[in-house]
Amino acid sequence: MRPKQHATTGSVDLFRARLDQIINLKHELVQLAGKIDWQWIDGEIAPLYSDQGRPGIATRFVIGLLLLKHIYGLSDEGVCERWVHDPYFQYFTGEEFFQHEFPHERSDLSHWRKRLGDKLELLLAESLRVAHASGALRTKDLARVTVDTTVQPKNITFPTDAKLLHAAIKGLNRMARKHGVRLRQSYLRIAKHAAMMAGRYAHAKQFNRHRRQLRLLRTRLGRIIRDIRRKIIGQAELEEAFIWPLARASQIRFSNRPLGVKRFQTIHHCSVNVAHGVVLLFGIGTKALPAWGSKKRWNNLTGGLAVRSTVGPSGSTISPHPSSREGHHSTARWSSGFLQS
Repeated sequence: MRPKQHATTGSVDLFRARLDQIINLKHELVQLAGKIDWQWIDGEIAPLYSDQGRPGIATRFVIGLLLLKHIYGLSDEGVCERWVHDPYFQYFTGEEFFQHEFPHERSDLSHWRKRLGDKLELLLAESLRVAHASGALRTKDLARVTVDTTVQPKNITFPTDAKLLHAAIKGLNRMARKHGVRLRQSYLRIAKHAAMMAGRYAHAKQFNRHRRQLRLLRTRLGRIIRDIRRKIIGQAELEEAFIWPLARASQIRFSNRPLGVKRFQTIHHCSVNVAHGVVLLFGIGTKALPAWGSKKRWNNLTGGLAVRSTVGPSGSTISPHPSSREGHHSTARWSSGFLQS
């Protein structure tokens, strides 16, 4: 359910200290709290809630914590711990009286990030608006924006071999159901258990058992690939629909590299969305934003805004780790649609 609107009493409490009486009202966080349009942010997030259930945490409290976390470079635990003994943090998140205990759980920040999703771009847009309104950012300063995305963090899971094989099995089953191809056996239950055990064995450094689970996953994936090929042979429409998923699944199955060597793979999302919040500041429609990948490094946006994307040594917008090797093409150009579960 949508959080309740933040309200202050404005009265004095005999047993509690009002924050505005014990802090410096010229402090940077106090001034920033007064310039942010909290009601606008609350209105933009409102559609993410249902009309039933228990009211959620106040929007200003969680959004304020997320902003403080990034302003001061703190972890979720760190920002929650500092909130307890920092009155400026409490005032920024909308508290009226000084609190001696954190009122919520730390895990609520993780739940909120999942709920917000792409709405986190609103924080970027509001930050730029406040900076522009306060004079800290001028329009001519945005004539050119240089973005270095070499080590830009992405919200993707670590793609181990077991996860990739399991995702390929689920993806082929999903495609088969969509196109009415009946498989001999789905292997979904077996693949899920094998992927889970492979992760546990790897964590316990029991690599022989870990490799056994990987062989089981590769074998089951191969069976599904051959079963689909047998049943779509001679059907041009189905062959065209399955040509790309089967090719990618085969790449996953035969991507055998030395098991004793640590390697880092990633499913690349070749797009840079940092300009999205910039154009919201100037009222440019989001449809006017062109999408560009790692090969196109210069873009001239509507309104005279030029954005340069600095790519990593591998030619992609993300270089996960210095130990990543250039020869790993098995996951370099996948679309995330095939592997989404």
